[in-house]
Amino acid sequence: INVIEEYLFEECKSLKQITIPSSVTSIKKNAFKDCLKMTQITFNHPSSLKTICESSFQKCASLESLRIPSSVKKIEKKSFSNCTSLKEITFESPSSLETIHECCFLNCKSLVEISIPSSVTEIQSNSFQNCTSLKILTVSSSVKIIEKESFRNCLSLSKIVFDKKSSLLSIKWKAFNDCKSLKEIEIPSSVTEIESCAFSGCCSIEKINFVEPSSLISIGYSVFEKCELVKEISIPSSVTSIYYGFLLDLISLEKA
Repeated sequence: INVIEEYLFEECKSLKQITIPSSVTSIKKNAFKDCLKMTQITFNHPSSLKTICESSFQKCASLESLRIPSSVKKIEKKSFSNCTSLKEITFESPSSLETIHECCFLNCKSLVEISIPSSVTEIQSNSFQNCTSLKILTVSSSVKIIEKESFRNCLSLSKIVFDKKSSLLSIKWKAFNDCKSLKEIEIPSSVTEIESCAFSGCCSIEKINFVEPSSLISIGYSVFEKCELVKEISIPSSVTSIYYGFLLDLISLEKA
């Protein structure tokens, strides 16, 4: 068997475990969607899996852990969205994954920690939105774009670690909006733009640090809106555009 076809096991609501044979290269759309009692997915080693298609494991609400084979290059949108019991995601090394697609892990409310593999260059929109238990995010040096609302409403997120050799270029609109437990943020020197409202609603942030020499050119409107505890911010000399509302609600600001 090389392909698990779309809708094949959808709504098999008593299915608890599944083992994916080594020969499988693709799991098609909605293949295991709404398997509400599934607690375990095992990928036989060595895996040949390349693609996990759209919504293939969406709403597998009992799944607690996930190990993505190193062979996987593509995880399409909503693949694991609403897996509300999912606590742990491990990407086997060396990972081949290139992009974390939109809404991929949306509403995985039990997820505690995530490390982005060194092969990934883009984290697409809403990919980890509403992961309300997520505490630690580690972003590899390969990531160039964090798209809009990627980590929006990750209420427990208290630590973001960017690799010291980060190649991140852009933090998009509301990427970290309403991450209310985040106390400190360090913007890598490679970043050239921070779009509007990227960190708005991060009401616990006290310290914002731009790593020098900074490449930052553009800061969008209301980037730090409602970040009321920030006391000091040093704008890099490289910045040429600052849009309105940049300092909105920074009521504790003493030095800029």
